[in-house]
Amino acid sequence: MGASSLSTIGSSRPNGYTRLVTGFLLTFVVLTGVLLFVFSMDTGDRFAWTIKVPISAAFIGACFLATTPGLVGVFLVRTWVEARLMLVLGLLLITLIAIVTLRHLDEFHLNSGPTFARVIAWIWVVAYFQAPFTLLTAILIEERGRRHEPSGRPLTLWFRGLLVAYALALCTLGFGLILATGTLDVARPWRLTSLAGGVVGTWLAGIGVGCGWMAVENSWERARLATMSLAVFPVLLLVGAGQFWDNFTGGATKWAYLAIVCGSFAAFVGTIWTHDARPGAGSESKQLVGFCGHDEVVAVEAFDLVRPPRHRRPAPFREQRGVMSLFLRKLTDLVREFQRLPEIVESEDAPQPIDCVAVNDLPLGDLRM
Repeated sequence: MGASSLSTIGSSRPNGYTRLVTGFLLTFVVLTGVLLFVFSMDTGDRFAWTIKVPISAAFIGACFLATTPGLVGVFLVRTWVEARLMLVLGLLLITLIAIVTLRHLDEFHLNSGPTFARVIAWIWVVAYFQAPFTLLTAILIEERGRRHEPSGRPLTLWFRGLLVAYALALCTLGFGLILATGTLDVARPWRLTSLAGGVVGTWLAGIGVGCGWMAVENSWERARLATMSLAVFPVLLLVGAGQFWDNFTGGATKWAYLAIVCGSFAAFVGTIWTHDARPGAGSESKQLVGFCGHDEVVAVEAFDLVRPPRHRRPAPFREQRGVMSLFLRKLTDLVREFQRLPEIVESEDAPQPIDCVAVNDLPLGDLRM
């Protein structure tokens, strides 16, 4: 049992193939996010298709960039179950965007437009029709042969309820935009074309499914990476809204949008603080035994067939030492004693001093032959 519940909810880190696929996915989302978020007004020359309303480009770019913390976390987590949600949602999003792309393939710069835009268009199409199979393979390899694993710390009740509300609202809005963009004009704070609306709807639906997944699993360790991405997402949306304020159509939907974005940021940051950052968070699952702690360590003569790591030296007065608490300390002593037994048959060096001595003193008076 480690210092937290992380080590108790899974069996191994994501394998090399999964990390390789995640690396390609991370590169793609960063490239796409920068092109859309930074160059929102130049999509006709710099992107796979022309997005007429800049704030739509900024919104989609924010969606891509917000996944960066979660994907980076895949390389850092200790267990596959902590990374699973990010990759499963990635598979869902990629599949839905591939369907939207196929429906509007004639709007892409595949055979027209600037050279850079045509290159990005072909990268987009190839990536979205190939990535689902690659990502699905990685997930199946990870899941193969794995037994049921403990879930870890449960989510707070208020956060779980919020996730359910997000799941219902975002799935309704997202799938509505995917299936029929024009039918949801009243719920949109700015004008959306069919293709842009489909991609926006894909991201909203994906986030909604992710929120529902987190609520069902009810595990903070499994939800942490996605929550980190969701905390970054509102910040990017506010930056985009401030940059293209004149793109809003006005009315109550604009202020409702801003209120939801600000409230979401507070909710997700508060969740991270509640579960991880605040003092004492998760104390019920932390290790109560103080491994590697120090408890009045003093220099004494080595005993029980154990000696310092070097020959002809006194007890290690100033060397680093750890104390293993409770009965666990006897396990390592037992192993050392069995390892040392074959070595003590032949005496190689002078015996150890009996009493405690300082490192710089000569223990001539304490030597016994």
